[in-house]
Amino acid sequence: MANSGRPNTNGSQFCITTVPCAHLDGTNVVFGEVMAGLGIVREIQRYGDGDLCRPTVDCVIEECGEIISSEWDVSCCDGTGDKLPEYPEDYRDENVTVLEIDPRNEKALYRRGQANYALKNYDDALMDLRLADKVSPNNKAVQKLLDEVRLTNKSYNDVQKQRLSKFFREQKEAFIEITCEIADH
Repeated sequence: MANSGRPNTNGSQFCITTVPCAHLDGTNVVFGEVMAGLGIVREIQRYGDGDLCRPTVDCVIEECGEIISSEWDVSCCDGTGDKLPEYPEDYRDENVTVLEIDPRNEKALYRRGQANYALKNYDDALMDLRLADKVSPNNKAVQKLLDEVRLTNKSYNDVQKQRLSKFFREQKEAFIEITCEIADH
């Protein structure tokens, strides 16, 4: 709860911090923690200005209320009961211990599939999600993400084919032009 640094000055403004903030210690009241939707906090954090210590765009909370489970990408309601953020920042320090112990652990496969999808590693995401779907064929969250990754991967591949076909067409035209010049001499 933000205040003026003096007793009895608490207002309705609040702060959500994602890093240690020594300048707030001892002056503001800590009254809670983000239980779900930390991904949204991370999104807002992306618009921050380090010098001003505030977002560079207005972040307005309106029409807020309960996030329903179908909005799993903001509420963490993926059917696993896990309330941790969707895409942890420590993906580089990947810990696959669970998958080493049980290579068919549906939740671990799903989470790794989510992370690979977010990193645009579509083939790896598809591999993990297909296996998770095999392990638990009735998990709607896995099926939904698998469909989404398939669609995104197809779109990505179509765009790449277009780009490469243009590149190779230009290469072929240049080769034909050079061949014609050589033949003329």
